[in-house]
Amino acid sequence: MASKKPRIKALFIHQENDDSKRICSILRASVRAAFDVKRVTLLKDGMEALKEEQWDIVLSNLSLEDSLPQKTFNKIHHTYPDVPILLLIDAEDEDHAIEAMKHGAQEYVITHLVTPRAMVRAIFYTIEKIANERALELERQLLHNLMENIPDHIYFKDRQSRFIRINRALAEAQGMKNPCEAIGKTDFDFFDVTHAQTAFDDEQKIIQEGIPVCNKIENEVTLGQKSCWVLTNKMPLLDDKGNITGTFGISHDITRIKEIEEVVKRDRERLRVLTDQLQERNDQLEEDLRTAREIQQAFIPNAPMTIKSEGMPISFYPFYKPATTVGGDFFSFIPIDNHRAGLFLCDVMGHGLRAALVTGIVRGLVEKLSKLAASPSKFLSEINRALRSVFSSQEESTLVSAIFIQIDSRDESIQICHAGHPEPILLDHTNKQTSIFRIPNQDKGPVMGILDDIDYPTSTFPFVPGYSVVAYTDGVIEASNTENKEFGKEGLMNSLSRASDLPTYEMLNSVVSDMNDMTGKIDFDDDVCLVAIEFEH
Repeated sequence: MASKKPRIKALFIHQENDDSKRICSILRASVRAAFDVKRVTLLKDGMEALKEEQWDIVLSNLSLEDSLPQKTFNKIHHTYPDVPILLLIDAEDEDHAIEAMKHGAQEYVITHLVTPRAMVRAIFYTIEKIANERALELERQLLHNLMENIPDHIYFKDRQSRFIRINRALAEAQGMKNPCEAIGKTDFDFFDVTHAQTAFDDEQKIIQEGIPVCNKIENEVTLGQKSCWVLTNKMPLLDDKGNITGTFGISHDITRIKEIEEVVKRDRERLRVLTDQLQERNDQLEEDLRTAREIQQAFIPNAPMTIKSEGMPISFYPFYKPATTVGGDFFSFIPIDNHRAGLFLCDVMGHGLRAALVTGIVRGLVEKLSKLAASPSKFLSEINRALRSVFSSQEESTLVSAIFIQIDSRDESIQICHAGHPEPILLDHTNKQTSIFRIPNQDKGPVMGILDDIDYPTSTFPFVPGYSVVAYTDGVIEASNTENKEFGKEGLMNSLSRASDLPTYEMLNSVVSDMNDMTGKIDFDDDVCLVAIEFEH
């Protein structure tokens, strides 16, 4: 399939004669391009057209009724220097055309001699020539900006390692007012003999082998004994035929980095001493952990809470039994409005002080973001984003499973927003039956703290008086005996069924008693947390 002809917008400035008609015919008949031509006969009309529109090329005769040959080109070019100009001249005006070429014209043709093919070729040449000139000028400007402004030292050398160009930063570093002062000199004119000889040897090897020197750390000492450390890269300098004509390179001052390395080395030794001292403070740390455990327990509600609403009151019944050290479970009751309240329950991965510190962070975030609790999805998503901001600088990931349960007493509904946490259990006290809230897979969100910008979905279920929702952490279902048999969800559901006719708080104690009997343990390896939510019967 033939390619589409390029469209060229041309301004044709030429007096009315046979030559101008011939040129128009050539342009109309061209198979190489589609020409949109505007024709004027006077320079003033051409200047007005240039002012009003943009043109791909100007085709202009020098001898015009309102302009002399030596002035026609100058006026167009000086006013619109970026417009390509092809001069269409009579033979007697060739000297003027040659002079115009010296001052910026791209090409000229003798009108009555030019062939159609040569005419179109000259147009394309003129357009391409000015495009190439602009590209070359842009490259010059870019190189000039680089050489004038980059703080690193840039240098070009010939095969004898003499400078042929350096940038301003290198010139200023060597006390020169102008980079040209370095031309023809070598490193021996600026640096002590040790560094200068090493640099010379490296450059001669590059010239002989064509292999760059990359990321070499050097200590530069000037003739004035000023010392600095640099990271150097040197490459072979090639001509347009690929021959090595010298070398060029860039050096980045890393003196500050070397100083920091020394500081780090000293600090590392100090750290070793401190580590030895920390070993002696283990006993004190254990005591501190016990204190932290007591403080942590003070953060967690230990008594039932009833929130009155315009519907039926919403009651929360907690049971929390921490492990022997500080743990990672946390829950909070959140009043929302006159008919809604929520439970936030989370379990931080691991135990000990790290988990306790993270629960402290979570507690602060829950308090700060509780105004968003009317939207379970937004509430959990914003907590996750805040945790990611806190954890982003840590090498070790911190995982937090969580669930947010919102109860609406007016609509008798429950909304559950899930973040990798065990699904809660629905308990029918009247019929002593239990079931798991089966959250659809698409509504199950990942644990918090590992992924940015997670929008946690929300699932909605009916919830009526006479039922309880029991939320828990994995310390309940993963409690195990000496044979590694776990209490499990089935054990929890059976225990809740058996105790469903007891008052709610006693029911939760009964569950823990069943856990003690099954595992044979009084204390568990993980925190045990149970929270029951119900409408008042």
